[in-house]
Amino acid sequence: MSSDFDEDQDVPYAHPRDGPPLLDRADMVRFRWHASDRAPLHENRQQVLLEVHDASSSAAGDRLGIDLVAVLDVSKSMRKKDRLGKMKTAMHFVINKLGPKDRLSIVKFSEEAERLCPLLSVTPDNKPRLMDIVDGLQVIDPTNIRDGLETALGVLGRRRISGGRVASIFLLSDGDENIGHATNVDVSDVPVYTFGFGTDFDPKVLDEIARRSKGGTFNFVDDGENMTEPFSQILGGLLSIVVQDLKLIVSPQPGDSILEDVDSRLYQQTRDDNSGAVIVHFGDLFAGEIRRVIAHIRLPAVGQKKNATAIIAQCSYRYIFPTCVRA
Repeated sequence: MSSDFDEDQDVPYAHPRDGPPLLDRADMVRFRWHASDRAPLHENRQQVLLEVHDASSSAAGDRLGIDLVAVLDVSKSMRKKDRLGKMKTAMHFVINKLGPKDRLSIVKFSEEAERLCPLLSVTPDNKPRLMDIVDGLQVIDPTNIRDGLETALGVLGRRRISGGRVASIFLLSDGDENIGHATNVDVSDVPVYTFGFGTDFDPKVLDEIARRSKGGTFNFVDDGENMTEPFSQILGGLLSIVVQDLKLIVSPQPGDSILEDVDSRLYQQTRDDNSGAVIVHFGDLFAGEIRRVIAHIRLPAVGQKKNATAIIAQCSYRYIFPTCVRA
């Protein structure tokens, strides 16, 4: 084992530090809401659709670098219908889409996980090395997704260079877990994008892992010509991230409304029991992306017509200014 397994590789450019959390910067995100502006005088319930839009105008060259860990299933079930071969094709596509600003680490798992390379800058010199690692994968018997995830989290956790970089995990598998319980792994601080291979794969584990992560998604990999489409969509987003750690804070107006629930679908949320506010954790926002939630509120009865603020919504997020320096 070479010494470069003990530390991540330097990148040609890196942002020196994270910017402070910003609140409602109009040039980065934009709010829209959709609701009735009238309500009956008696107690009633209303729904408010809240949308957060990308409103930036950042140039593509200003994008953040990606630190991606690919967690690859090499268990026996991946031999079916050449799933292993399809996974290799998908990884070739990923490697070709990344550039020198990005870093990639590859982890394989069967009965246990093994990191095959540290975070390497995806330079023209390193691309053949990464391709060779993928091409050399062989099928082994059991499936321990949990160990693969924990190894990937270890790679990201030990980074020496992390400021102003987008950390993500790609998990490629058929979801046929027979060792450990991957859904018990705490992935709440990093997006995990899961990709299910084959028409008869088990989506339950892969879907739950993505749901428990910070803005990750579950994706089905088609056996046909469009096999690389989900990878293209996710990478396209990661390569155009506008802001990080995006949160939507939805609060009731004391005396004028009660916030009963916020339907945030796949996105994690927390509640402030003192104020009644709900915080929706969106994670990273891609260029051109829209995030939506539905707030369910209850309005008390009133004796006469009045104007009132029923709901308060704010955004906070982290924006990395695009000035680059040598690492």
